[in-house]
Order: sequence, then structure tokens, then C-alpha cells
Amino acid sequence: MTADRKRIFEVLEVTPEVRKDKIALLKKSIEEGTYRVKADDIAEKMIKNMLSELPLGLNDHGHRRARSN
Repeated sequence: MTADRKRIFEVLEVTPEVRKDKIALLKKSIEEGTYRVKADDIAEKMIKNMLSELPLGLNDHGHRRARSN
């Protein structure tokens, strides 16, 4: 089992009861090797994460905000 898969199963074990049905489906998909994540979803989350780490003073597009006179 890869480290990623091991970590997924560790997280699943400590997840609250209310999500057990969804977790069971995810676990089955992972075990069967059919679990897939859309590349667009991963890219979007990576970009949002990187943008959230930009220094203050930048707008949503990564440009310096214009000074008001």
C-alpha cells in the first residue's frame, strides 16, 4: 500500500459516523483502483491555495492595487 493510500485510510478511520456511507463508497473505489479525481479540481485547489499565500496588497488577479490619491 502506498503512503498516500495508507494516509487516506487513516483519515477515513477517524471520520465521524455521519459520513460513513460516503466513506464506504470512497474506500471501495480506492481499494478497487477506480477512484479518480478530476485534474481541473486539483489545479483549481492548488491555484486557490497559492493565491491565498500571496502577500497582502495584491488583488484577486495578482496585480498590485492602485493607490488612491
